[in-house]
Amino acid sequence: MRHLLVSVCFFAFATVTSAAPAKAGKPAAAAVSAAGPGDRSVVINDATTAADIRLAPPGQTTTLTFPVDVDAPKAVVADPQQRILPPIVQGSTVVLTSTKPLPPGATVPLALTLVDGTQLNFAVGSSKDGSFDRFVRVELQLQQRAGADSATRLKGQVAELQAKLDECSTGAAEVGIAKLGALILKQDLSKPDTFTVEARNFKSGIDKQNRLLVETHYVFRLFDLMYLAITVENRDPTQTWVLERAELSVQGGGSASDIKVIGVEQELNAIPSGASSKLVVSFRLPQLVEGNRFELRLFEKNGARHFKLGDLKL
Repeated sequence: MRHLLVSVCFFAFATVTSAAPAKAGKPAAAAVSAAGPGDRSVVINDATTAADIRLAPPGQTTTLTFPVDVDAPKAVVADPQQRILPPIVQGSTVVLTSTKPLPPGATVPLALTLVDGTQLNFAVGSSKDGSFDRFVRVELQLQQRAGADSATRLKGQVAELQAKLDECSTGAAEVGIAKLGALILKQDLSKPDTFTVEARNFKSGIDKQNRLLVETHYVFRLFDLMYLAITVENRDPTQTWVLERAELSVQGGGSASDIKVIGVEQELNAIPSGASSKLVVSFRLPQLVEGNRFELRLFEKNGARHFKLGDLKL
């Protein structure tokens, strides 16, 4: 009787022990099958031909999310057997639904176009172990294949443009020297003033108009070219002053004529309130007669604060 009671108790203990649930983190959790839904991220770069998507079985969905919106009319599933329904596109989300399971190893092409013009290709298929994608976050690391309006492409264009500007700024002095050499080649060496180079103070005084303070400083002459150096101070307490253009004319002998301004170099393209900027106006020296006077006019861009500096003797 004692042996029978011990056997029954041992059998009952073994049965209860085998039926008890496994604690979290124990080997029982590791034994869970990989089959079933999963969430993951997919990185697409320039080398990616078609990213793999594990399609959910009928009755469930696979959702793809993108960093920018998807162009809905251009979302295409190339499945003649119609095992995959047309994609449902809502902003940056694409939902895929199947009507019947795909054979293991079979894939269906999915073509998507983002609103910035980026074109993406996917291979939608099923896995042999029954696992599938429930949510897929698509991350883009594209350079060459990025759409024309994508942030990546625009950043690349800005960086390329900035590099070219830096190159131009670095080589500006060398370019100027080369241009000066070309200018010397064009001179008539038989003229006595061929190599006229002159710099002189040109203090015509200070003039104030329309809350602008303008002062002339130097006149430089190089061959038949003149460079007038001035400063402009913006005394308007609230408005920035931006130069649109400069005009120059010469008066004398009872007549006046315009002089073509070759260029205007500015220290500041926009002069804030209370700030000053140097300007250099370049032009070709016309034939002068005794008593000629020059007049310089500065026009504000999109404004009415113009400036006229007259009675200049260059």
